[in-house]
Amino acid sequence: MEKEIDPDKKTIEIDPDYKKIIDRCAESGENFVINNGNAMHAAYLLTKFFAKAEDQVRIFTGVLFAEVFDGQPLIDAAVEFLSRSANNKIVVAFQEKEGEEEKRGRVLKRNFVKKLTTTLPKNSGKLEIYSIPLDLDGQVNHFAVMDSKAFRYELDHDKKSAVANFGDQKNSGKLKEFFDKLIAGHSTKVTIHV
Repeated sequence: MEKEIDPDKKTIEIDPDYKKIIDRCAESGENFVINNGNAMHAAYLLTKFFAKAEDQVRIFTGVLFAEVFDGQPLIDAAVEFLSRSANNKIVVAFQEKEGEEEKRGRVLKRNFVKKLTTTLPKNSGKLEIYSIPLDLDGQVNHFAVMDSKAFRYELDHDKKSAVANFGDQKNSGKLKEFFDKLIAGHSTKVTIHV
């Protein structure tokens, strides 16, 4: 069972040397593989995605895992990203196999979704959420792509181990293209109630 967190008390405590690597790579767009080993690492890394993104962040997820997505620093970075331009967009896709309709409710109840939909000023970017009704277990790992420049790709969901790179445009582009094909050919747009 997923552990619930208090998003207002969530703090990111990460080894300062690890944080410096992420900060350096995010700032320079360096092509450097960063191992990403737990929920706090993922949250910090995605916070940097939102800080550096120019137009779109794509997220393929299970249910927007609370320990990653409900922390206030990540939510603040996402709000700031969407507030920068009316053209900015966060697109979330999650797998919802037959009989798993409760996933949609869990995704929509996340603080990440609730706060983005209720705190954004007019003329800001937008959040879109899609359900993918395919059985992709074992075929597609969770991932996130910032523009076509950076990615985080989960290697082992149970261990939360992943790799990330702020300068591998080739693999970022491939993940972006795959994500867009999933949305275009196999998704249902989810209505977000404010």
